Amino acid sequence: MNRVFGLALAAAALAACQREAEPAANEAAPAPKAAAGQLKLNLSETAVGMTRPVLPARIAGDCPGPDPCEFGTKWQTCQDLPLYAEAANGASTVRMLKPMELFTAERGEIELLAPGQIEVLEAAEPAKTGGMTVPRTTMLEVYGPLHQSRALYYDPNSGRGWSPEYAADHWWWDGKQARMLSAPIMTWWVKARLEDGTQGWIKLKSDEDKANFPIYNYDEAVLTWEHDRIRDDETPDCRELVAERTRNDPTL
Repeated sequence: MNRVFGLALAAAALAACQREAEPAANEAAPAPKAAAGQLKLNLSETAVGMTRPVLPARIAGDCPGPDPCEFGTKWQTCQDLPLYAEAANGASTVRMLKPMELFTAERGEIELLAPGQIEVLEAAEPAKTGGMTVPRTTMLEVYGPLHQSRALYYDPNSGRGWSPEYAADHWWWDGKQARMLSAPIMTWWVKARLEDGTQGWIKLKSDEDKANFPIYNYDEAVLTWEHDRIRDDETPDCRELVAERTRNDPTL
C-alpha cells in the first residue's frame, strides 16, 4: 500500500468516526448533567413524574431556612463555631470563630444523606398533596429542608413527587392525616471568607420542630443588619441572641 492511499484511508476512517460521534439533526442532544455528587431537583408544587433521588448527594447554592438569605453578603457569628477546611464530616478545623465575627457567606451547599419517612393515616385533599390522591397506608419519602425550607415529597409507588411552598405545607403536622416515622438527615454547609482572607466551611445545625422536621432558625450565624436588605424588625440580630445567652448563662 503506497503512502498516499494509506493517508486517504486514515482520513476516511477519521471522518466516519466523527460522523458517529455527532448526533443526527433529528436526535435530541443529551440532557446536561449535574456536577459529580450534585443533585438537580424539580421543586414543582404540582405532582410530577421524577426519578427517585439517589443519596448521598448535594444541592449547590441553596439556603434551607424559612427566611430568605443572600450569598455574597456579610454574615455574623452568634456563637463559637468551628471553621472547617472542607465541607465534609471529619474535615480538619482551620480555627474557631468567636461570637460577633464577620465573614462573607460566598455560597451554600445542602448535603442530603437520607430521606425521612411519612406514613399516610388518612387520605388528604389532593390540593394539599400536589393534586394527586395519596391513599391511606402510603409510605412517602420526604427530603429537606430545601430552598426556603421547602420539603420534597416522593411517592415510590407512583414515581411522582411534589414540593409545596413552606407556608402552605402543614397538611400532616397535626399527626392526624399522616405522621413522620423518621426525620430527613441533612447538613447545611456555608462557604465563609473571613475578614483576614481565611476561607473555610461552616456547618450549621438544625433544630427539630414539633413535627420532627429539621428547621434552621439562624441561631448560629445570620446576615448582618448593615448588609441585609430583606430583614424586618421581627428578625433577631446576633447582638440580641448573644445577649440573651449571656443572661441565661452568665458563665458564657
